[in-house]
Amino acid sequence: MSTLGIIGTGHLASYTTIALRNGGYQGQIVVSPRNSQVAADLAEKKLVTIADNNQAVIDKAEIVLLS
Repeated sequence: MSTLGIIGTGHLASYTTIALRNGGYQGQIVVSPRNSQVAADLAEKKLVTIADNNQAVIDKAEIVLLS
């Protein structure tokens, strides 16, 4: 399964991540630390991994969503 990276972790990224997980996506999702509160909330729910920066998201992901 592909690793999805999301750059720009805000409301859209949050909704998209939750919808993907509810829809059955089990691949890794890596998010940027852009909005640290949203990223931390998603990570706390075990939905995503937080990357150190945008470049780390690009390096780890096979698919990148700009949000």
